[in-house]
Amino acid sequence: MNYIKYYEDFKLKGITINDIIQCIKNNGVIYCDIIHGYPDHDKDDRLSPISIDNDNVSVIINGINYDIKLIDIKKIEW
Repeated sequence: MNYIKYYEDFKLKGITINDIIQCIKNNGVIYCDIIHGYPDHDKDDRLSPISIDNDNVSVIINGINYDIKLIDIKKIEW
């Protein structure tokens, strides 16, 4: 039996630095599993990335800058 993978299925698994750059340019949002240093994080929160450096994506939550590992991002919307 063959399965068809949708575009969203690929984005969930293989998020790249270029994807994050496009998300920033298009004012998109990301969803992640964990934010190091922010234990009150809800996995359904929409986060707006502001920059990326290697594999760390920066977001601002309540006026504080947090870094998210690229591997911890589960979904992108733009």
